[in-house]
Parts: sequence; structure tokens; C-alpha cells
Amino acid sequence: SKENYINDERYAISFAHDKFRFNKWGKIKIEHQLKRAGINDDYILKALESIDNKEYLYMIKTELIKKYKRDKSSNVYLMKSKLMRFGQSKGFETELVFSIMNEILNTNKWKNEIVQFLYSNHQRKINKFDTPGNNILIIW
Repeated sequence: SKENYINDERYAISFAHDKFRFNKWGKIKIEHQLKRAGINDDYILKALESIDNKEYLYMIKTELIKKYKRDKSSNVYLMKSKLMRFGQSKGFETELVFSIMNEILNTNKWKNEIVQFLYSNHQRKINKFDTPGNNILIIW
């Protein structure tokens, strides 16, 4: 409009930033919602390009780590499928979710192996000494 009250470009950029910052939406979900609102493709592209790539990758990683910590599963395949579904539901690009997910799981792999090793050794100690009359306190 003449007074610039309704400006699709400004709306698209503002919408993209708000959904990115506050709702933690990915670019795919933002793009889809802007298309549903009837915004021009050029404005959508500008809005998506206005999101800082470093911030975007950091946000994806942060959200996936939160999900990983919340829903930790001993089954790696189950955890991967949960993280992929979560990432896609938030509108993150599949390739980014896949690479960040693998980075997270590989970083935490050695931690999980140590915990499982300690747990299995702890169980063996309990089983070995857990007989009637043996009151042994095992302190880690």
C-alpha cells in the first residue's frame, strides 16, 4: 500500500525471525507457512536468507541435544529415528538434522559406552557378593 502499512516483504522477514527465535522453527516450516499465507516466493527467499546461518545451525544443534537428553534411548536406531522425526517436525532440513544428529551421537557414544561398562561391572560385583549374610556397600 501507499503508506506501507501492509508490506509483504517486511512481514515475511519479521515472521521468519519470530518463528525462528521464539518457536525454534526451521526454514522448511517457515517457508511452508509463508506460502500458505500467500507471500511471494521472492519475499520468502529474502526472509529465509535473512536468518543467520551460524545461529541457525547452533539452534538446530541445541534443539537436537535437548531432545537427545530428554529421550535418551539405549537403542541407537530408535534414538536416530526419534531425532530425525523431531527435526523434520520442526522444519529443519533433513541433511542438516542427519549430520548434526550423527555428530551428537558420536560425541556421546564414548560416554554411553563408559556408563554401560561401569553399570555392567557394578552389576557383576553385586551379583558376585550379593549372597545372604554379605552386607557389602559398594561406593563408586
